[in-house]
Amino acid sequence: MMDTVDWQEIGSVAAAVREWAERMQAELGHWADDLGGMCAVASYELFLALRRRGVDAAFAHNPGHAFVIVADRVVDITATQFDEEAVLIRRLDEASGHWKVRHRSRSPRQIKQTLRNWPSGQNPFRQKLPRFAA
Repeated sequence: MMDTVDWQEIGSVAAAVREWAERMQAELGHWADDLGGMCAVASYELFLALRRRGVDAAFAHNPGHAFVIVADRVVDITATQFDEEAVLIRRLDEASGHWKVRHRSRSPRQIKQTLRNWPSGQNPFRQKLPRFAA
């Protein structure tokens, strides 16, 4: 995994995965325009994309929201549902509310286990979507 974090690369990957999420939302046609309800699906894809690039990312969630953590920051590509920017990168100690961490996982198996009670229509392990491929 990367020893230092290239935040420009993180932002670029996050923006690309958000574009993927917007296409998937449009394809499925049942999520809000602000990607509300798509946080776990989008965050899981972002987690995988970052890990493939050697970034030490973690998938995090609480009962109402999912996002990614890199180093000491939240990376959220569905924050528009909270009237935030499309790609939110914020220090964890400055994040509150929607970004409170209840579970943090670093492997797909752990993520699947922690999401076992997540709503099925919003669960990345219960969706038949093409993977993000860039």
